[in-house]
Amino acid sequence: MALNWKIFTRRPYIQSLSLEEQIRLFNIANEKSIRLRESKFQDFANSNSTSQGAAGDGDTAVVGFTNTRSLAFDGINDQVAYNNSIGNGFSAITVSAWAKFESIDNTYESILSKDGSSQRTWGLARWRSGLGGGVYFMINNGSTTYFSDPSPATDFVPVAGEWNHFIGLYNGAEVKLYVNGNTTPVSNTGATGTINTTTSQVKVGNSDYSEILHGGVDEVGIWNRALTDSEIEQVYNGGAASDLTSLSPLHWWRFEEGSGTTAIDLGSGAVNGTITSATYTTDVPT
Repeated sequence: MALNWKIFTRRPYIQSLSLEEQIRLFNIANEKSIRLRESKFQDFANSNSTSQGAAGDGDTAVVGFTNTRSLAFDGINDQVAYNNSIGNGFSAITVSAWAKFESIDNTYESILSKDGSSQRTWGLARWRSGLGGGVYFMINNGSTTYFSDPSPATDFVPVAGEWNHFIGLYNGAEVKLYVNGNTTPVSNTGATGTINTTTSQVKVGNSDYSEILHGGVDEVGIWNRALTDSEIEQVYNGGAASDLTSLSPLHWWRFEEGSGTTAIDLGSGAVNGTITSATYTTDVPT
């Protein structure tokens, strides 16, 4: 059963979008709704099957969650920018993203951040190669900046051109970085306090420091809580993008639109982003 267009567009944040944006979001949500119903139907059929043969020789596979696009950043002027209220004043936070770097050079590269020269809040980024080249997560409590992997950062140095999954987490006591679903953090540092409130924009592929990424980003999620170990494994999903719906993300940008300059938020926060210069690609983590 497909979604009802009239009911779908009655939601206030949907009504605030342009018709083109409404149609793209409707198509994504409608496809997801159809897949969910197919899955439930298949589960029912399997539970009532009396033999493997009756269920198609034991093949119970269903159409699952798919990921067909990501965003590519050229390292010059690309970014996705969001409302500056995101991530302010949290007592805990988790950010999640798939990312790859085209080279591990002597520049800083931001994956996802709300970070400015005088307004630090939080950020997931890579140190320049001269300081180790490793990826880190940081938070600022208004007086102190805590890095999961202080300089020189060498706990996890990515390989150029390879997709990796990163989770930055702050639970009120530690700042941690998790890589590729491993529930043992590759770096962690003691930290305390409420995350700073600033007017810095949230950006993907850039920061207010102009730490522009040359590479790719996909499936970005933000929670105003610390994910559990089992949830971290669920997000990683064995090395492929996963459906985050059951984890109730505050923000979830899939970059599945394929065209236009709006990155639609499927999380409960419903904050869409503006894409500048970054391009859609079918190169996705698998």
